[in-house]
Amino acid sequence: MVQKAQRGSAAAMTRLLRRHYRQLYTVAWAYVRNEQDALDVIQEASYRAVVRVAQLQDPALFGTWLTRIVINEATRLLAERKRREAAPLTETVPAAIATDAAQHLAVTEALGSIDERYATVLRLHYLGGWSVHDVAGQLAVSENTVKTRLARGRAALREALGRD
Repeated sequence: MVQKAQRGSAAAMTRLLRRHYRQLYTVAWAYVRNEQDALDVIQEASYRAVVRVAQLQDPALFGTWLTRIVINEATRLLAERKRREAAPLTETVPAAIATDAAQHLAVTEALGSIDERYATVLRLHYLGGWSVHDVAGQLAVSENTVKTRLARGRAALREALGRD
């Protein structure tokens, strides 16, 4: 199927994208934590995949390659969002909501400030609900590497948040 897509078959590429849609959505949502943004990430990643599928050297790695494109797009979207100043919370926002929003913003910013290798496994495992085994498969690394990155990522996240 991948080879057909590489030769220009729009139908084959469409089938491949549909086959991986749920996985792509999970990854995108784990990064952006918003349905509309996740859909935007998938749309942009799909476009990039269609344009660049001929450059894929190993068709067996299509899923991993596509997931990496989604991760890159999500990271780009978050960086773009971070560049824009967020509007300050007003006094009309209930305190509980403001606290949750502030905590979410703090964690999102902290994830953006740590090494991307660690942030990626933290997002996939904790926010995306992926098992260590699934994260290892998607990132093409060993399970022990994922466990190490999770431990180091948690430590880096605690440091970035200024917590023990």
